[in-house]
Amino acid sequence: MDKRYNKNDPVEVARIWTQRGAKLIHIIDLDAALYKNPNTDLILNIAKKHETSLQVGGGIRTPETARKVILSGADVIVTGTLIESEEDTTSSLREMISSMEEGWRERKWG
Repeated sequence: MDKRYNKNDPVEVARIWTQRGAKLIHIIDLDAALYKNPNTDLILNIAKKHETSLQVGGGIRTPETARKVILSGADVIVTGTLIESEEDTTSSLREMISSMEEGWRERKWG
C-alpha cells in the first residue's frame, strides 16, 4: 500500500481504495455503534468525493437512522443489532427498508 497517504483520514483511505479499483467500501461507524455521535458527515464526505459504493454499518437500530445513513451516502446498510434485538424482525425490517427507500428518493447528488 502507498505509504504516502494519511491512514488516519478515512476520506484519503477511501480515495486510495477507489484508485485501486474497489467496487465497494465497507464502513463501520464505531462511534454510532457505541451510542456516541455518529459520523454521518464523514460518510457524506466520502460518498460525495468517491464514486465507489458504500456499505455502512454501526448504530443503525431504527428506520430513521437507516434513512439518515442512506441520505449520508450509503448504498447498502448493515443492521446486525436490529436482528438480534427485535422480537418482530419481519415488521422491523419492513420499516427499515421503507425508510431506506425514502432516503434513496431524497438523495439529491450522484
